[in-house]
Amino acid sequence: MEAVESLAELLDEREHLLEIARWRFGSPATADRAVQETYRRWYALDPLERAQIAEPRAWLAQVAGTISLDGLEPDEVDPLVHRFALACTTGDVRALRATLAEDATVITDAGGNLRTSPHPLRGADQVAAYVSTLLTRRPGANLTTEPVNGHPGLVLRNRTQAIAVITLTTTPTHIATVYIVLNPKKLTPWHVS
Repeated sequence: MEAVESLAELLDEREHLLEIARWRFGSPATADRAVQETYRRWYALDPLERAQIAEPRAWLAQVAGTISLDGLEPDEVDPLVHRFALACTTGDVRALRATLAEDATVITDAGGNLRTSPHPLRGADQVAAYVSTLLTRRPGANLTTEPVNGHPGLVLRNRTQAIAVITLTTTPTHIATVYIVLNPKKLTPWHVS
């Protein structure tokens, strides 16, 4: 019975931390990453340090609420995603193209609210030019790398409002598909407070 109570407490604690991180980051996938990092920091403490923490739940909640995801260990595709994001931010079409597979595809979902290509565009040159035009040099906008529905991705925000959410599918060496959501109705969950 005691083990079951401990497991229930552990699951309750994790859900509590996820709620804090979701509130902070606005993205379930990013929240999960923040909670993983919170637990990593807890277990990195030596037993004496942990024993001196009077309220472990409060300590974990504080870490989850103040954690910065900058500088965390990237997964295998993060360097490619970061190169893509940097090329978008700087408007470097050549560098953007270098991240793309030759047969790369871009698909845009604007929900009929913006003029975008009605059909997927194919080929690294076309995709690079299109993505560069759509995402680069937006005054006041900030492009961040974030997991999107379990895939590598980016979120373009103007302060707290999401402007675009980009999902990337990758091969071991290149980006194969760029899926850009511009539909305001689908962007609401990506706004941050």
